[in-house]
Amino acid sequence: MAAPSVTDYVLYGAYAGEGLAITIGNGLLLLTILLEKSLRKRKEMRIIAVLCIADLVYGFGGLLLNGYRILLMAFGLNTIPSTAWDCIKWPHSFLAQIGGQLTAFMNLAVSVDRLICVTFPVAYHKFGSRYATIFISAFFAYFFLSGATMLLSTYFQAPIFSKFNLLCVGAPFAAWYVLYHYTFIVVAGALDVIVYLGVFFSYR
Repeated sequence: MAAPSVTDYVLYGAYAGEGLAITIGNGLLLLTILLEKSLRKRKEMRIIAVLCIADLVYGFGGLLLNGYRILLMAFGLNTIPSTAWDCIKWPHSFLAQIGGQLTAFMNLAVSVDRLICVTFPVAYHKFGSRYATIFISAFFAYFFLSGATMLLSTYFQAPIFSKFNLLCVGAPFAAWYVLYHYTFIVVAGALDVIVYLGVFFSYR
C-alpha cells in the first residue's frame, strides 16, 4: 500500500471535523432538552432527545475513528494487517458503524411521530409519556440487538485471516451483515422521505 498522501489526511481530517461538529451540535441540543423542564416534559422533545443520542453515537464514533486513522498514518502504522474482528471490536469503529443505523432508525421514528401528530392532532395531544417511551424503548432495543448481532456475527463468521489493515476502511463485519447494514440504512432513508411526504399532504 502506498504511503498516505495529503489527500488522505485532508479526507480523514474532514470526516473527523464533521464528527466533531455533529457531536458538539447534538450534545448541546441534548443538554438543552435535559436541563430545560418545559422541553423535557414534552413527548416530542423526548423523541428528539433520542435522535440526538443516535447522532451523538454516529458523530463521536466518526470523530474517534478518523482521528485514529490520522494518527495511524502519522506514525506509519496504517499498513499493518488486521482482521474484521480486530477492526469492529474497538469502540471507535463499532460506534461509527452502528451510528449509521441508529440515525437512520431515529430519523424514521421522528418522521412517523410527525405524521401521527399532524394526522391525529387531538389524539396526539392526549398521548401521555408512555407514547414517547415506546419510541425510546424501540431505539435502545434496536441498538442492543443490532449491535450485538454485528459483534457476534463478525466474531464467529468473519474470516480469521487478515483482510483489512488498521485503517479498517470499508465494512468490517460478516458478509450477510454488510448487506443488512447498507440495506437498512437505504430503506429507512427512503421510508423517511415517503413518511414526510405523508406529513406534508396531511398538514395541507
